[in-house]
Amino acid sequence: MTGEGNEEDSKIAQKSVESAAFQSVFSDEPLSLDPRWPDQERVSWRILLYILAVLAVGVSAGFARPEGWHIAFFVVAPWPLAEFLVRLGMVYTRRAFLRSSWHLTEDLLEIRRGVWWRDVVTVPLSRVQHTDVNQGPLQRRFSLSTLVVHTAGNRHAIVKLEGLGKEVAEGVRDELLKRRGDDAV
Repeated sequence: MTGEGNEEDSKIAQKSVESAAFQSVFSDEPLSLDPRWPDQERVSWRILLYILAVLAVGVSAGFARPEGWHIAFFVVAPWPLAEFLVRLGMVYTRRAFLRSSWHLTEDLLEIRRGVWWRDVVTVPLSRVQHTDVNQGPLQRRFSLSTLVVHTAGNRHAIVKLEGLGKEVAEGVRDELLKRRGDDAV
């Protein structure tokens, strides 16, 4: 009996130590994305829109007659529009960064995001099946990652949290797997 009591006491003490470490790593308040995320998104916007502008020039030049001002118009016109869209993307990215947050507690992961339409996704840790940490080429350049959480259920069965630092994403992944509960599928 005494041995069982000591074993239970040590389990309780271990849970208390894990809980204290959990609270010291993760704040009680929602956390923002990595400050490098807007820069990575701006580069992504710029690449996408310049590719679209080059395609627009190619398509419109194919329809233009070779003589006169038509060809000059179709070659030059897409560039100011592309630059305007890049700047619009930069403003949008900044606002998206300011309105995005995540919060990991003992029982759930909550993700808030959205500029015009706000979205709050709450994932109970007991529903977590497995997690992934993904990095694309631009994310590697900026040392960022996307945490992908696969859950049991239909709606939000795959939840993505973009804009985390690589170390943070891996730490959250490890913490999710530790805390997902014994009844996880």
